[in-house]
Amino acid sequence: MLPKVNDFRQCHPAVIVLEPRRYLTSVLAKLGQLPRDPAGKIPADELEQFLPDVWKKEDAAEPSAPEPPASAPPAEAPPAAMPPAKS
Repeated sequence: MLPKVNDFRQCHPAVIVLEPRRYLTSVLAKLGQLPRDPAGKIPADELEQFLPDVWKKEDAAEPSAPEPPASAPPAEAPPAAMPPAKS
């Protein structure tokens, strides 16, 4: 019988744990800013930064934006001006 493992990284230390939403948001935001060749393709050497281990090191080095307080109410849009009543 196999021993119980509480953390899968104990079995697979090479596994890189990412926050999927943060990773995908970052990758999609940066893809549009990458240089392209005349055919419109992104050079392969530019894509290395999106490998999970490279991305995680770079992300850890970047200062993170402060999170808004959870108790702050969402900003409301100003009321739309009503057209004058027709008589």
